[in-house]
Order: sequence, then structure tokens, then C-alpha cells
Amino acid sequence: MIQRELIMIKNLMFAVALLSLALAVGCAKGGNGIVPPPVTIDITTPTNVNALAIYPTQSLTLTATVSNSTSTAVTWSLSPSTGAGVLTPVTPPTTPATATYVAPATPVSQVTVTATLVSDTSITGTLGINVVDITTDVAPASLSVGNGL
Repeated sequence: MIQRELIMIKNLMFAVALLSLALAVGCAKGGNGIVPPPVTIDITTPTNVNALAIYPTQSLTLTATVSNSTSTAVTWSLSPSTGAGVLTPVTPPTTPATATYVAPATPVSQVTVTATLVSDTSITGTLGINVVDITTDVAPASLSVGNGL
């Protein structure tokens, strides 16, 4: 009889351990077992501007929209750190966060603008910009003046 009681106690302890584990996992996810969506940052530009290619010294307004977070403050950074132009956050800070980018006077193949969430610096959003040279074509390539008049 004692052997049977020990087996029942072991089974009861195992069931309590499984129930505790199930409750702990559910509580770790907000109590309802649903994992919240991840926090993201999207950097956008006005719809009438092609953000992937701009001309030297052209300016561009950038907006960083933070999703799935009550904290929306970001810090802005520019890569490469030299020769990529100037990035100026709008002050006082706005919601959503806004900055103005001014391209350098010479073309740059790839500039990366990064917005980093102040409350969690592991969360970033990026936007790539190419600063392209202004070129002109003259046609025709040669012109004769005074012949065949």
C-alpha cells in the first residue's frame, strides 16, 4: 500500500510541476499567452520625393515612425560619418520624429540614415540614400555653322 501511495504522490508532484510550468510560460507573455508584435521603426520621406536617389546639396525631410511602442523618441545618425552630408533633427522633438537631411556637394554612392529608439538602442530603422551627380547631354554631339545655307 505504501508503494502505491508513493507512486500517486510522484504523479501528483509531476502534474503540479507541469501546471506550474504552463502558468509561468503564460504569465511571461503578458498572462494571456499572446506574444506582442515586435517594435519597429520605419523611416519615410514625402511621397513626391525619390528617397533612393537625390542630387548634391538637395535636402530631404525624413520621418521615423515607431510602431508597437509607447516610447517614440529616437536618435538620428548618418553613415559614413564624414562626407555623407548633414542630418539635423527637428527641434523641439516631434511625434513622429522628424529630421532634415542635406546631401553633400559631391556624389556619394551609399548613405545610410539610422533612427535608434532611445528607450531600447537595439531597435533601429534605416534608409539608404544615393547622392547622384547631375549630368547633361547635348545633342547633336557636333554642329556645323554656316555650311549649306
